[in-house]
Amino acid sequence: MGLAYVYRSLANIYKSQNDFDKAIEMSSQAYQLRKQLDDKRGIVSSLLELGLIYKEKGDTEEALEKLRIAHTVAESMNDKVTLAELKQGEAEILLNEYAYEEAYAKANEVLKTVSDITNQKLFIRASLVKGKYFLRQKKYSMALQTFEDVIAKSKLAGNLIYEIDAVGSAALCYQALGNTSKAEDLENQQAILKEQIKNTDLQRQIERLQFLLQIEKKEKENELLRASQMESSSIISAQRFQNRMLIILFISVSAVMTFFWSFSRKRKIINQKLLDQNDKILKQQNEISKVNEDLIKQNHQLNDLNNEKTR
Repeated sequence: MGLAYVYRSLANIYKSQNDFDKAIEMSSQAYQLRKQLDDKRGIVSSLLELGLIYKEKGDTEEALEKLRIAHTVAESMNDKVTLAELKQGEAEILLNEYAYEEAYAKANEVLKTVSDITNQKLFIRASLVKGKYFLRQKKYSMALQTFEDVIAKSKLAGNLIYEIDAVGSAALCYQALGNTSKAEDLENQQAILKEQIKNTDLQRQIERLQFLLQIEKKEKENELLRASQMESSSIISAQRFQNRMLIILFISVSAVMTFFWSFSRKRKIINQKLLDQNDKILKQQNEISKVNEDLIKQNHQLNDLNNEKTR
């Protein structure tokens, strides 16, 4: 959802700069993200935004198509306010295309759904379409009543765009009625309001630039973070490799040490056996020597006896 919001914000910035192709690209990205999430309210909002961009671009057919798709999605939600907003978008496009009767019918449908209390902005927009229809039909008194109501409500809401529109339309009514003095007063008032909105637009541009700077800063932070993560991954991989090599070395040394220990133990056992055998042999040799000595003594004794007998 956060990324979709960023795309929408970028779309608004490009739209304010009249770069409609870029605005459509950004808004389409937001639309695709919301489709993936199956966020029906987000889908309707994105389609409405796309429709308004196409309207400002001058592509009425595509603008109406986006609003019709949004209308189908909103119907499945049974959201009356959203449906009213979509109808209002269609009414404004139809009014620009001089389809006054259709625009008036749509605006009336909106005014049956919302009021000044429930949705003031939508109510003002629908009232403007209604007033312009009366102006077109030369019903100046009805048109003036509608425009003056819009001027009062817009002033209270601090909505300069609709106030400027209503003041300019009211001036046309007075001009048509021959009241040039009142018409000029309203035209001067409209010029003052336009200067105010220029300052507001300048402030918005500053805010948009700040927003872009924040995005750029975030992107740089993300790049640094990715670089740091890559570096950390490399260090971790190298450390893992070293650990594996140490384990292999430890196993190898342990195996060699075990082999030598086993070999040494076997040699020790063999040497001990040899020593035991040597001791045994020495004992046997001693015994044999003793027996030999005894035999020698006996021989000497026998020789002595033989000598005595011979005498």
